[in-house]
Amino acid sequence: MIYLLLVAALISEGAGRPEQQSGHRIVHQESTPFGMLFVIDEGGMRYLRFDSASGDDQSMISLNDQDAVSMDYVRFSAVGLGYVEAPQRLLMVGLGGGTFTAFAHRVLPDMEIDVVEVNPAVLRVAEKYFGVSRDARLRVHIDDGRRYLENTSTQYDLILLDAYTGSGIPSHLTGGDFFDLTKRRLSPKGVLVANLAVDDRLERTLIDVIEREVGAVDCFRTPDSLNLIVVAKPVGRVGQRQLAARSAKLDQDLKLPFELARVAGAVDADCASARSP
Repeated sequence: MIYLLLVAALISEGAGRPEQQSGHRIVHQESTPFGMLFVIDEGGMRYLRFDSASGDDQSMISLNDQDAVSMDYVRFSAVGLGYVEAPQRLLMVGLGGGTFTAFAHRVLPDMEIDVVEVNPAVLRVAEKYFGVSRDARLRVHIDDGRRYLENTSTQYDLILLDAYTGSGIPSHLTGGDFFDLTKRRLSPKGVLVANLAVDDRLERTLIDVIEREVGAVDCFRTPDSLNLIVVAKPVGRVGQRQLAARSAKLDQDLKLPFELARVAGAVDADCASARSP
């Protein structure tokens, strides 16, 4: 009996502490109205994961160099900068760990950034564990992305849709009416960048919807094939040669921590390959 009581006491004492499991350390875990949220340290990297400690990586930073851009999909999402000249306003739908947000805030000091995040716990974690820091030109709105777009009158040069969760992209952010709304919030030179991490059939469906409602599309498949980045531009198509030249110039001017020109070279023009069955 004494042994059982001692075991029970030890279990109770450790219940609220971060876990140590199979080579990784859970530095934070939290139950939220939108599901479980985990911050994991493993192999010199820090990860944000939803639903499960071993689930998909939503964000990743290097513990030794937080300015590094470690995730493929973040580097590939940055290719949107090559489609619009001198962007001044960026909207992100979905914060995650804020990897793209922090990158854009750092390398584009003249850009104003709005981020819409539905889960306040994600913002707290991004600030405490991933180095996101709000200021006068980086504003985070706790709101649903669709509702924010319905209520704002601001037009953006770059809108990044990155609302993927452990369960997929919320359905109210995938319909034609949503993408039509998104187009109406783009400036005359603006572009939409959508990060898709879904099955092939839904990817093809969303490509068609985005093209119909927003404009000409190009696709970029990350090397691990886990993400498809779709870039849609309503006005003035950007050709491959122009995209390559602009991306190389951005590499030089912004001193990016990765080669944007290399990303641009992976363009799937018109999303031809991504549409193939």
